Formats: sequence, structure tokens, C-alpha cells
Amino acid sequence: MALSVATPNRTPSTHVLVVDDDKPVADLFKTELEKLGYVVDTASNGEEGLEKVKQLKPKLVILDMIMPKISGREFLEKLREEKVTFAIPVMIVSHLESNYEKQKCEELGIECFLVKHQHSVADIIAQAQKILKR
Repeated sequence: MALSVATPNRTPSTHVLVVDDDKPVADLFKTELEKLGYVVDTASNGEEGLEKVKQLKPKLVILDMIMPKISGREFLEKLREEKVTFAIPVMIVSHLESNYEKQKCEELGIECFLVKHQHSVADIIAQAQKILKR
């Protein structure tokens, strides 16, 4: 008789999408979140990210602001326009230090806006976990 092994964290409700054109950064977030049992996909630009978010409907999007094709704010605006993606939590993690952009993103309902060099990877992952546990 074969035994079934349950993997509780391998469900759509624990899916995370990292949208960042900096592949080493995206891969680092992916690796750290996968160690915690989350299912993680990456996208290297805003267009690819929008396609994946509609397909995967992740529980969290970790989003860079400065990307090719579609910027982070444009991505966020498009995400909020769609009924099926409107409520997906978004966490901004970017090198961009702009109070204006931060304010605009907050108006679009982000969870937080973290500047990469001001936070350790552990802090960023901890913040992601807080959002995912809600």
C-alpha cells in the first residue's frame, strides 16, 4: 500500500511571485522562501510578471520598481485594475528611494515599501512571512 505524503505549504494559497529583473536577487528571494516551504516563481520584467500573476494568482507578489518593459508602479496599477488580481498583496522591494513613488504605491494598496540596501535579506523574508500568515 502506497502512503500519501501531505505537503501543506505546497498549495496555491502559499504561492509567491517575485518580479525583479535582477536575477541574483530574484533567485535569492526564491531560494529563501522555498526553504520555508513556499511555492515561488519569478518573472524578470513587468510584462512577464503580469502574465504569471494572472495565471498563478499568488498569495504575495514581491515587486521591484525599476524594471524593463513595465515599471513596478505600472505593474501595480494594472494589477489593481483587474478584478481577479485586485486584492493580491504586493510588497515593494527596490533600490528606488523615492517618497513620491512610495506614496503613489501606498495609494495603490501595497503592504510595504522596502529599500533593498536598507534591509537584510532576513528582514525582507520575515516581512514576507508576516504578510503570508495573514
